[in-house]
Parts: sequence; structure tokens; C-alpha cells
Amino acid sequence: MTSHLLTSLLQTFTYPSSADPQYQIQWTRFGPQDAQPLIFVHGTPWSSRLWAPSALALSRKYSVYLIDNPGYGQSRFLTPTSTAEFANNGPLTKQAEITAALFRYWRLSRPPHVVAHDNAGLVTLRTILQHGCVYKSLTLIDVVAVGPWGLPFFKLVAENEDVFKAIPAGMFDGIVRSYVRDAAYKPLRKEDEDMLAEPWVSGDGRPGQEGLVHVLK
Repeated sequence: MTSHLLTSLLQTFTYPSSADPQYQIQWTRFGPQDAQPLIFVHGTPWSSRLWAPSALALSRKYSVYLIDNPGYGQSRFLTPTSTAEFANNGPLTKQAEITAALFRYWRLSRPPHVVAHDNAGLVTLRTILQHGCVYKSLTLIDVVAVGPWGLPFFKLVAENEDVFKAIPAGMFDGIVRSYVRDAAYKPLRKEDEDMLAEPWVSGDGRPGQEGLVHVLK
């Protein structure tokens, strides 16, 4: 099986199962089925795609799980009201609730190792403190966990929310791509930049321009 197919998120988790609004999480698992579970959780504006090299290397020893957070990468909002509800309840608060539900859905045989980056640090800590998740270890990489946080740009967005929502699509695309490039430690391949920017500059049930403004403010 090719590395691309291994890391493709072909499994779907819908939360909640029978109520609006709903959130669709795409995920996958690979590596030895009975090995120690290892879960990677991405932050903003990332997706599981950039965990792939590390996940593939560690899958020789671990049962690896990759996910795209709601509205990121391949994951979708399933109802028209989801974007607003997601934002009004606090994106990270809601992400923690959904992430904890997904971990329970997996019914893991033992506590997993969890690796979290950026604001996934806050999300995974909340899954422990507010939702009772238990981990064998939690590795936090350059995380957002204790406020206040955010770049000066975040403050600018918060103080001018309506302005950023009204920026023409082409100009907003440039802002998103600049943000993605600045957040990367090394230059990104064009296809990775396109993949990371696409959820924020398109519709198709994803948060788009308004969704990113809510996340950043």
C-alpha cells in the first residue's frame, strides 16, 4: 500500500450522530492493529497532511491515528448552521468536545500517546480536564495552552472583524497564504500550501473566510 493511501482519511466520524448541528471528522488508522495507540492532533491553520511523514515513520512500531479537525482539511460541517454555532461556542472549546467524543468512539484498548501542535495543545488538555480522557503521554509541540496568546495580527482581526469578513475573496486568499507561510518552519511545497489554504478560501461546507476570522479573533 502506498504512503499516500495509508495516510488518506477514509474513515468518517459524525458528531453528534442524530442532531443539528453536525460535524464530520475524517480519520484513519494504520500500523500494527494491536500496537500501542499513537494519535496526532493538528492546530490552526494546519491539517493531518503535514503529520504524514512522522506518522508513517512511527507506524512501524505504533498503531497510528490521524484526524482532520472539524472544518479543516478533509473534514466538513454538515449543516448550514454549524459554522456559526461552532464559532459562537468557541472553536477550541467545541473542538475539545468533538475530539473527546471521537477518542471514546475508537474504544482504544489502552491509553494512547498523543502528540499535539499549536492550539491542539489547549484542545487536548481540555479533553483531559473537562472530558475525562486518559493518555499514556501527551507531547506538546510549540503549543497554545495558556492565554493570552495570538499574534498582533489576531488582535487586528478581533478589532476589525467586519472588515476582514468583507475583504474581497482574491485579497483574502493572499492573506491566508501569507499566514500559512509564516506559520511554517520550513518553506512549504505548493501542493501543501494549496491544501492548507483551501478550506479557508472556499465553501463546500467548510468554514471559509468567515470561519477563519472567527478562529483568529
